[in-house]
Amino acid sequence: MKIRAREVFTDIRIRKGYSITGLAKVMKVNPSVVFNLEKGGGVRPATARKASEALNEDFDTLFIIED
Repeated sequence: MKIRAREVFTDIRIRKGYSITGLAKVMKVNPSVVFNLEKGGGVRPATARKASEALNEDFDTLFIIED
């Protein structure tokens, strides 16, 4: 099972005023984590939660769980 960002993730990040680096700082992760997430890489549940909280969006709005 993999967690991946939906295509709207980048749009939401930009609308909320975050750069990749800025969001990474709020999430307390390396910017490469946000970059890879936006490029379709899998993400850990804890990282997905951090992104959801930082962007103040529901998990299901930002992410999809694939088998």
